Amino acid sequence: MGDIRMTTDRTAIAKKLLGVLLIVSFLLVLTAYGEADSVNFGNGITGSSRPDGVGSGKAGGIVNATPLALHGTSVTGTGTTQEITVDIQGAKAANETVSVEGTAVTVEKGPVTLTITTTTDPKVQDGTITAGIKSIFMNYAPVTAQFADTGTVSASFNADLMHLPPQNATIAGSLTEKPAPVVLAGFDSVVKQTGYRMDTLAYTLNVAKTNLNDVTEIGTAAVNMSISPSWVTAHGGVGKVKILRYADDGTYQVLDTRFVGMDSSGNMVFTGISPGGL
Repeated sequence: MGDIRMTTDRTAIAKKLLGVLLIVSFLLVLTAYGEADSVNFGNGITGSSRPDGVGSGKAGGIVNATPLALHGTSVTGTGTTQEITVDIQGAKAANETVSVEGTAVTVEKGPVTLTITTTTDPKVQDGTITAGIKSIFMNYAPVTAQFADTGTVSASFNADLMHLPPQNATIAGSLTEKPAPVVLAGFDSVVKQTGYRMDTLAYTLNVAKTNLNDVTEIGTAAVNMSISPSWVTAHGGVGKVKILRYADDGTYQVLDTRFVGMDSSGNMVFTGISPGGL
């Protein structure tokens, strides 16, 4: 996935202004980077796990990668006729929480929740759950950090999956303040192509994933990034805030960004839709 950041323009020059939340396939601007399972935010780290320095800069915390393979689960069939079988005890032994409600089987693994919508009501018998697979949805719980310029912020993401994650697939999200200069230049360039000018970046959401590819395994994704009302007001208002994406293939784009409401801490939440994945 990528890098997400918020930006806006306060100058009085005769150009359209644009506030930006950046989303990147490895870096999402607001900011998410790292790996997830146990969370230990607020310590601050520097450095990057990418050779281009995408994730460099002060980070809001440390997260460990969450393995996505489901324990005690098997899939049979192909295409639109796949069937899933879940060994409830096997999943429990791996610290996975499995629940069934209507035509949905939900598996929780640390910050990740996988919801498997089934073709009919799942069959629960002899400690197993069996059902045909209709669709799979992944949700990553909010990660939180505090930065000098923005105060406390949080970000989360979700995505449609083409099939159950393969073995050794992992995913992680973390927040940082700034991207590497080369990434910042890429964001600035794509914003200018839309006729706007970038004022400032709020923070970045970095999404690190292994054995989980956009398009082939990840469909449409969405990123939710929060920021204080005072920051939004200081940088031009709701209409000037956007989420930008830096994808795994090195491309940049301005996402369709919408203000969706307030969170429990009183921050404003913006959602960016990414048809190309994380």
